[in-house]
Amino acid sequence: MKDLLLQNILIATLNNSTLLQTINLNLNNMAQDVTKLKTLVDDLNTSVTAESASIDKAVSLIGNFGATLATLQQQLADAVAQAVDPATLAQIEGALTTAKAAIDAKNQALSTAVDGATPASTPETPPAS
Repeated sequence: MKDLLLQNILIATLNNSTLLQTINLNLNNMAQDVTKLKTLVDDLNTSVTAESASIDKAVSLIGNFGATLATLQQQLADAVAQAVDPATLAQIEGALTTAKAAIDAKNQALSTAVDGATPASTPETPPAS
């Protein structure tokens, strides 16, 4: 009976030893899984940081584009204001009137020269038929 009891204790001890080895193996596997998860979290944090930097750059570019657009709008408004400025229009009208007067004077001089010119030859009268 004593031998049977010792045998059962030995079997139980071996079973406990095997169970402890299995638990130890599982704990080691879990530790490896935790390390892998930590690596994944670190990689994710790196990606989020890079994405955040990209978003910051995009926001900056959009802001710069907005400023450029505002500058262009102001330049357009200034150009339109200058184009319809009465003083500018009066200057343009004066320049066109002066140019027209010069053209009219040249046309008149040309017309006078043509009117006063003697033809180099007279057209022949066609023979009577």
